[in-house]
Amino acid sequence: MTRLDNLVKVDNRFEKSVNLLLDLNDEQKLKNYIPTHSSVNILSMYLKEVQIYSGGRANILVGPYGKGKSHLLLVLLAILSGRKKGELDNLISRIGNVDKETADLVKDMTKSEKILPVIINTGSGNLAHAYIRSLNQALKREHLEDVVPDNYFSEALKAIKKWEKLFPETYKAFEKKVGSDNVKKFILKLERYDYQTLDTFRKIYPELTSGSQFNPLIEEDVLNIYKSVNRVLCRKYGYSGIYIVFDEFSKYIEGHREKGFAADMKVLQDICELCNSSKEEPFFLTCVAHKPIRSYGNSLLKEVKNAFRGVEGRMKEIFFTVSSQNNFELIADAIEKKKEFYSWIRQNEEYKNFLEESYCIPDFRSLFDKQDFDKIVGEGCFPLTPLTTLLLLNISEKIAQNERTIFTFLASQDMYSLAALIKKMPDSAMISTAHIYDYFLPLFMEEGESMIHNEWLKTDYALSKTENEKEEIVIKSLSIIRMVNKADDIPANVNFIRLASGLKMIDVQKTLEDLCSRNIVSYRRSTGAYEFQNNIGIDIENEVVECAIKYFLKIDVAAVLNEVCDNRYILPKKYNQDYLMTRYYRVIFMKPETFLALSSVSYLDDENSPDGYISIILLSEDTNTDELKQHIKEIGEKNLILAIPEKIYDCTESARLLLAVRKLLNDRKFIENNEVLVTELISYERNLVKELNQMLREIQQQLTAV
Repeated sequence: MTRLDNLVKVDNRFEKSVNLLLDLNDEQKLKNYIPTHSSVNILSMYLKEVQIYSGGRANILVGPYGKGKSHLLLVLLAILSGRKKGELDNLISRIGNVDKETADLVKDMTKSEKILPVIINTGSGNLAHAYIRSLNQALKREHLEDVVPDNYFSEALKAIKKWEKLFPETYKAFEKKVGSDNVKKFILKLERYDYQTLDTFRKIYPELTSGSQFNPLIEEDVLNIYKSVNRVLCRKYGYSGIYIVFDEFSKYIEGHREKGFAADMKVLQDICELCNSSKEEPFFLTCVAHKPIRSYGNSLLKEVKNAFRGVEGRMKEIFFTVSSQNNFELIADAIEKKKEFYSWIRQNEEYKNFLEESYCIPDFRSLFDKQDFDKIVGEGCFPLTPLTTLLLLNISEKIAQNERTIFTFLASQDMYSLAALIKKMPDSAMISTAHIYDYFLPLFMEEGESMIHNEWLKTDYALSKTENEKEEIVIKSLSIIRMVNKADDIPANVNFIRLASGLKMIDVQKTLEDLCSRNIVSYRRSTGAYEFQNNIGIDIENEVVECAIKYFLKIDVAAVLNEVCDNRYILPKKYNQDYLMTRYYRVIFMKPETFLALSSVSYLDDENSPDGYISIILLSEDTNTDELKQHIKEIGEKNLILAIPEKIYDCTESARLLLAVRKLLNDRKFIENNEVLVTELISYERNLVKELNQMLREIQQQLTAV
């Protein structure tokens, strides 16, 4: 029998997604760009904005993960960055095959424009730091070092160089402070704009310079720095402006905490206003997001959303939409067919019949005539079944993330990716919707309270009851159909489950009968569709809250924190290194009254016999810190350190919910009645422990030791 890897392989051009920071001058990435009508239309819009001011120079490009937003911007920046004549001829030709007017526009732009691309790299520090650091990196990349504005990092590097040349004693003292083996690393970190290293330099500078403070006269205002650099670029080096791209803007928003966000948004707001008001020596800004910020709902902190509102009105939204037909064509482009495939498909009557059945699906009839369907979907998207391809497009629209998209499914080396499956398949079997379920499973688990997550819970329970591989395939295929939730076009009936699973009709019918007889799935005559028998009729969040109120109104929060803390021991690394030994201190969280009742560390029991204890106090409104400081003096033991946080952290609610979840998991009667919820409760417990540890890390970063 013919092996699948003798018929097809995944085009290695699709193996890696575009990283603008790393791929900016990568010729191969430009060659890999596949122009589509959708992407060329947006490219044309951006080029026209550069050519003629229309008020959209600050914008946000919105589109689902894996649709090619970054690749499009890579092409845009290549066109605008003043490439040598002839370098883009192949690209222009391919764009011309889609739209001749845009190809002519690209030709004109390559003759007249030379714009500096700046890719925002958030890294360490706040957003103002990120903008300045990214501008400096862009200037160095283009060998414009003499334009790089002075900054604290460059001044620190100058000081170190000066010590090495003119003040050897100071330089030796510097080496001693950072460690002679670490000097090169220290300098490298300063060159990479590492703010933690700069803080270290600020601290040691007075010790090396008889008490002087490191405070050079530096311009720190982002707008002034960008304007002055742009002026030099345009007047001295023939540039036409600066184009800023904030890739992964969604991740930046999602990962930002309330602290400092308003200040960061003020920087972004100022940049937007600069872009929209600049006509001579212009600026451009494109932020890249996978969905509009307003659509995040409750998943973002209220303060974060409020701070962003001031920026949102200053950014034009551009939606990156790809036609359904283009999506199928892109998937077909990613799957290379080998010579043997064409003889195999000509002789395979079973597969031809399968395509005939699949073409009856309304979505295919509305998008393709039969000839195009056979060529683009039937042949082009093989080994995915046609319905599997359709479901892949639909489910990825709903839940895809940057790490898991259509193209990471196709080309990554993940054990459930198409590229990996092709190598593993022993014969020419088709890739079914069950494989889509396996690949996107981590995202189903993370989906929170959504319908997709609830469908996964029922699927997970059903899979625990299966007896053979066919049952697993049918259950996973049913699950994806239900998650896509298009009952009118893709009903969960026996025919669609067959087309999704790739199994024979007789096998699907028998499997569904067996699953129904064991009450794993059920058939609804009113809709002619199947569903999972275990409906989740309980609000798990409400159940946990009620349990917490009933049993855990009064709890020992410190005991819970000490039990879940994943950073229980702290090592004095420098001391251990200097004295070639291993000392460690045990971290213990305490209520103020518990600490005040402590008379000796001998009452603090730990089976690992630490060298000392760090008592972190859980502050409340009425805590008297002076009393705590006096008490540690009274105890008078050197191996006990009192640590007081800078502010009050209330971990009580999360601790109460954690205890409630654990009680429900140990409640045999509750679990018997709600067996399908076990996985969810375990996930809930894991998330609460993670949440508590995040709070504990914040507490440990805000301590004052006594």
